[in-house]
Amino acid sequence: MPRPSGAMSTQARPDTDPPSLRRQAPPWRDTFISLRNRNYRLFVGSQIVANTGVWMQRIAQDWLVLQLTGSAAAVGLTVALQGFIVGFCGWFILMGRNGIRVGDWVEINGVGGEVVEIGLLRTVLLETGSATGSGYPTGRQVAFVNSYAVSGHYFNFSTSGQWLWDELLVQVPIGEDSSTMVENILQMVTKETEKNARMAEQEWERVTHRYGVKSFSAAPSISVRPAGGLGVEIVVRYITRAQERYEVRSHLYQAVVEILHQKKALPVETATPTTASR
Repeated sequence: MPRPSGAMSTQARPDTDPPSLRRQAPPWRDTFISLRNRNYRLFVGSQIVANTGVWMQRIAQDWLVLQLTGSAAAVGLTVALQGFIVGFCGWFILMGRNGIRVGDWVEINGVGGEVVEIGLLRTVLLETGSATGSGYPTGRQVAFVNSYAVSGHYFNFSTSGQWLWDELLVQVPIGEDSSTMVENILQMVTKETEKNARMAEQEWERVTHRYGVKSFSAAPSISVRPAGGLGVEIVVRYITRAQERYEVRSHLYQAVVEILHQKKALPVETATPTTASR
């Protein structure tokens, strides 16, 4: 017996009807519900302090210009050229001892890349991936006004002599002798990067001696971690020049592939003489 059409529509209604919307406005106290999170309270507090300091600086600067010149036009000119003046002063900071140079791997306002140009008013980056990831250019050039050196911050990942740490990631499947693989890869990387490590340690020693801190080693390091049931991952950290990191990484990966092939071909080579002797 067929069901009534009304019954069919009633049964399908729970699956087809949109969810009920809250038409009543939330209470006013829910406006600041996000402040219940401690980290967000710290963020809001720091932003209030920072913005208060910035506006105090701007007001004090304009007030000083007005007292010294007594001209409203001079105050307006100061406000209009403030970005230009700060950007020009930032160029002197960037050219200092702790500044940046063309070819450095830096991060400015959350954008990482290689410095390709440092002008009087702006810095141009060739945007790239992370320092320990792909590291290849994205094809975009990003320009920043040099005022970030005065009123902002930047990170320079290139050390003295344009040295930086890079990584190799090798996955060893289950059943392979990971300890032997780790030893072979570490010996290969140590041999291939020995010259760079020695030069980096010499330059770092001069820098650390100037500041009176203890020097540190540039020898490669290796770590092993599980790969989620697929075996283990071998992570090798080594030192290289910023301009040569692509070529060095490619060369080391080719050497790793050769080690893996030698490991797989080893049982065949040892079994051949035994068969022939019989």
